[in-house]
Amino acid sequence: MPRELGAVTTTARTIEPTGQPVYVTAPVQHTRRAWLPFLVGTAAMLSIGGYKLTSAPLHWDEGATLSAASRSIPEIFRLAQNLDALIAPYYVLMHFWIAVFGDSDLALRLPSLLATSIGVGLVGELGRRLIGPAAGIVAGLLCAILPVLSFHGLQARPYGFVFLFTMLATIALYRAIDRPSWLHWTGYAACLLATGLLQLTSLSVVAAHLAIVALGWYRSRDRRLFRALVSAAAAVVFLLPLLAVGMKQRDTQLNWVQSPTWETWRAVPEDLTLHAPAAYLLVGLALAAAAVMARRIYLELALIVAAPILILLIVSMLGSPVWVARYAMFVLGPLSILAAAPLTAKTSVPVAVRSLVALGLLAGTTSAYHQEIRVSRGATDTKAMAEVIVTNGKPGDGVVFGDYTNRPTLFHYLKRVGARPEQIPRDVLVAQSEVEIGDFNVRSCPDAAACLRGVPRLWLATTNSVDGPAPLERDNPHLAAFKAGYDVAQEWDMGPGRLTLLVAKPVAEGGG
Repeated sequence: MPRELGAVTTTARTIEPTGQPVYVTAPVQHTRRAWLPFLVGTAAMLSIGGYKLTSAPLHWDEGATLSAASRSIPEIFRLAQNLDALIAPYYVLMHFWIAVFGDSDLALRLPSLLATSIGVGLVGELGRRLIGPAAGIVAGLLCAILPVLSFHGLQARPYGFVFLFTMLATIALYRAIDRPSWLHWTGYAACLLATGLLQLTSLSVVAAHLAIVALGWYRSRDRRLFRALVSAAAAVVFLLPLLAVGMKQRDTQLNWVQSPTWETWRAVPEDLTLHAPAAYLLVGLALAAAAVMARRIYLELALIVAAPILILLIVSMLGSPVWVARYAMFVLGPLSILAAAPLTAKTSVPVAVRSLVALGLLAGTTSAYHQEIRVSRGATDTKAMAEVIVTNGKPGDGVVFGDYTNRPTLFHYLKRVGARPEQIPRDVLVAQSEVEIGDFNVRSCPDAAACLRGVPRLWLATTNSVDGPAPLERDNPHLAAFKAGYDVAQEWDMGPGRLTLLVAKPVAEGGG
């Protein structure tokens, strides 16, 4: 049956008073109102996501983006040969972005905010096309309120862009099904290619897309729909070199990912949304949608939600673990559309009342977590560390790291808080920089004691829990040199991290 996908005369979907969905072909004219679901969703995400966008310091993953994007293009390619090949295209994109807009926290996070906001707008647009304008508006608002989009979606990482291009690919798919010309299938392939370039695991959505195509072919017997196979295959072929390099890095990139357990399956809704009440509210509404939606549209949206999750979990159980909930964040778009359907179906309770109650519940239950993630994102507060160093530092100080992931963000914030060159401590244990060796970590000095000689004070930045052992009792390859030459002068707790000032022990009388 025809969908409302750009034609002047389109198909609108309504729900009979009996509760049964039907299709009613009607001449729906293109007006400015057609843009409303997209604009409302985009504006909502811009407003919610933009609120205190830079209040929380950069996460260590964002530090990796800062480190990589600050390098030259050849240096990014060298890094990709060793690490993060699968998101190297994102680093290249950010390289050109910061060359123009700088590397402030706002500049680093703004691309993700824009991408995620447009993606939420596309959630509204897809909801409008498949169900109707009201459903599109409510779906966009539901999606924008979800805290996971303000957490992972707004980080200086590729997740917001993956969300955007996955939604764009889904809309392109529906357009190509309705008008299966090679031009439209090429547009679909381009969207898939962009999605895969930013995160290969997001191509798990292709399984759902092909199932939708199969359903369309079953109804129409239109052989032009088989062009979907060509489009998907073309995108995959272009991505094969990236996949080949990424597979070689599996043991270093995803060695921290565990094989799924029963608990993993049980926690999928909560892990996807980062908030259990929000997750079960959306899932409950999505299940209720089965009673008010056209069966085919419900099945198609359910496939886009479930297929990527199932594929990633099953692959993780049978092969290499790749299930990380944020890698499937894009399924929240179609899930929000399903959740919007029962809120906007025709019943005795006005649509506005039902929608406002649901949106109010979602906003109320997630408000505390929204505030929390705008204070800390669970990473060491290297901005506060930088402020302490500038306030208490002395010329000639050195700095050492218990965790290398703190290095790019600490030096970033030292410059941002206005440290003069003499106030920036020297990274004393570096033999070769991360840029020189094509890594995120440096190559450390082989003789720590020799490299520390003549350094009167050391700042030790660690990410260990503040409830853990004291800095000189922690697992560190240079611990012996620290213990032999330095005493702890003062400590500052920084969330899950700690900054420690070490002062050189006085030289024994008559010593050399």
